[in-house]
Amino acid sequence: MTFITFVLMHMVPTDPVELKFHLAGVTVDSELADAMRAELGLDQPFWVQYGTWVVNILHGNLGHSVFYTMPVTELMSDALPNTLLLVGTSLVVGLSISLVLGYLSATRQNTILDAIIRFTSFICLSWPTFWLALLLIYIFSVKLRLISTDVSTGVAALILPTITLAIWVSGLYIRRFRTVFLEEFSKDYIRGARALGLSESMIFKRYIAPNVMIQILPMLGVTIGTMLGGTVIVKTIFGWRGMGYLMVKAIISSDYALIQGYVLWAVFVYMGINFIVDLIFMYMNPRLRKGV
Repeated sequence: MTFITFVLMHMVPTDPVELKFHLAGVTVDSELADAMRAELGLDQPFWVQYGTWVVNILHGNLGHSVFYTMPVTELMSDALPNTLLLVGTSLVVGLSISLVLGYLSATRQNTILDAIIRFTSFICLSWPTFWLALLLIYIFSVKLRLISTDVSTGVAALILPTITLAIWVSGLYIRRFRTVFLEEFSKDYIRGARALGLSESMIFKRYIAPNVMIQILPMLGVTIGTMLGGTVIVKTIFGWRGMGYLMVKAIISSDYALIQGYVLWAVFVYMGINFIVDLIFMYMNPRLRKGV
């Protein structure tokens, strides 16, 4: 991934140093531009640049941003808390809605309510997130004037992007929860628990919920990895200064080091989250633990 990323970045014909001058509205000074390229190592052959970059990565150095004139590690560290906050709140809201609606849909299978919930899930998943983001801004900020879009941090700035991503998460998980609940309801251990006279709340907490989460975990790992590494457009539309916003700025300015750092982050976070989820899945599933 590091090699592919590096090759793709250097296939772009734009010179990041010259582009920085143009974006700043300054006439390109050839001597100053050459000095900046030499300082950043952009005047070296491709293999030398790649080798230097890999060695620096192993030492925790992702390079220096041409556009921001700051270390990439520092830029990403500043943006990471906002990304984690947005992803965390969106997942909590989206999964809570999905759990409730999925349970209601499963317990009222083949009723009007079940059909409405399934149709809602289909609509939530079908809406393009960028279109939904613009629609929410138009309704709540332009028409109703309830939420200002002038702020990029704080609770007020978190509401609309959280709703946008939570709706997308709900579209993914409502039907999934419904399917898993229906599978668990039909199993013999549930019939046995009811025959023993256990209350529905106890059956749900002690038996159904753990088994449902075991089946949801693998999909949840993919979703978390996608949200941490992706959802760039949504974050940019709302001006939420997280990793996605940083990535768009890097693409506009052809900031090689920052783009490479972001792609590297996305790859590792996707792999890391799924690895952690696999470990949790193994811990929660007694059959797998006995197999090991």
